[in-house]
Amino acid sequence: MIFVSAGCVLFGFPALRRTCLGLLSVPIPSAKAPEIAGVLLLHLVTGFAAAGVVALWTWNSGGEPALARVLGSQDTPATQLSHALSLRGITTSFLIGGLIAPVIEELAFRGLLYPTWAAQWGWVRSALATSALFAVLHPNMYSQFMGSLLYICLFRRTGSLRASIVIHAAFNMLMWYPLIGQFLFPSGGGSSTGEISYWTLQIACLAIALVALPAYMWMARDTRK
Repeated sequence: MIFVSAGCVLFGFPALRRTCLGLLSVPIPSAKAPEIAGVLLLHLVTGFAAAGVVALWTWNSGGEPALARVLGSQDTPATQLSHALSLRGITTSFLIGGLIAPVIEELAFRGLLYPTWAAQWGWVRSALATSALFAVLHPNMYSQFMGSLLYICLFRRTGSLRASIVIHAAFNMLMWYPLIGQFLFPSGGGSSTGEISYWTLQIACLAIALVALPAYMWMARDTRK
């Protein structure tokens, strides 16, 4: 219902509709295809990096018992797989997450909100503020904050909101549990012992994201002609 309401607002008012259709009409430059693929890969890394943030924060606050509770609170793989393959799970992942949400959210946040704030505050502060607002409206805030920064940088470098929509949609679908989503949290003995060593992949992705994300923002900076 949130997306239906947002769609009615974005496309129901003539001025907003013209703006949205104008944003959606800009094609993706063909020369940017390799960069778009790289951004998608980096986005997947940030998804695991967000899990690494949770692991390190939990481990630093409560040690291995707290980390074991985090894993112990997760549904069993069989339960998660059952939910993912249900009609609701497939609809959420592919119809909403893969089609409706990317279009509506990219139009609202990266197409309209970001440039409005950028005109007042500059692009970096606008990118951070837009991403923070985007993150608090989602349950997995760390991942969504980093993802929003990537969408904004890609929008700036391609000039096409379609590129951000494609990456947003692909990420949502790839994180479906039967695909990459099943590897987001470690399995095995870590659920009972809480050993930080089980989170090596997530922490390594966090280290990569801490270097790669600022580097991509630097690439998206304003340059003098």
